[in-house]
Amino acid sequence: MPQIALGQAMFFFAAFFVGAIGEELGWQGYLYPALRARLSALGAALVVGVVWALWHVIPFDQLGRGADWILWHSLSAVALRIVIVWLFEKTAGSILVAVLFHTMINVSWALFPNAGSYYDPFVTFLILLPTAGLIVLQGGGQPDIHDPYRSRPA
Repeated sequence: MPQIALGQAMFFFAAFFVGAIGEELGWQGYLYPALRARLSALGAALVVGVVWALWHVIPFDQLGRGADWILWHSLSAVALRIVIVWLFEKTAGSILVAVLFHTMINVSWALFPNAGSYYDPFVTFLILLPTAGLIVLQGGGQPDIHDPYRSRPA
């Protein structure tokens, strides 16, 4: 039966939180608003998701991951970015929410069970696809009232 040590979980949270701050300041704090000024929330999420996935291809290759593993993980990253954008839009652009969600994605993978030994990106994609699909069907993260990204002059 898998066991999670509290100290290990706290260590992973701290380490992944620091990394997520850097990534989300770039993805949601810089790239997403720049794209959102020109694209829909979904369009911007897809572009950021693809860039985010590509960002990880070389490190995963260096870790010895196969092409199929990298493909399914990359598709999962795009679906996760749709979820992150939805959270970001629904919390009035909270970078902290994006950072916390990103952190917990990594903590969950690293802890379940035995340092991610059972992580299967194909299964993850099969779970994330309907989640991202529901978000897209309900409006894809479009803001409810005011869209600050569209109100900026081009």
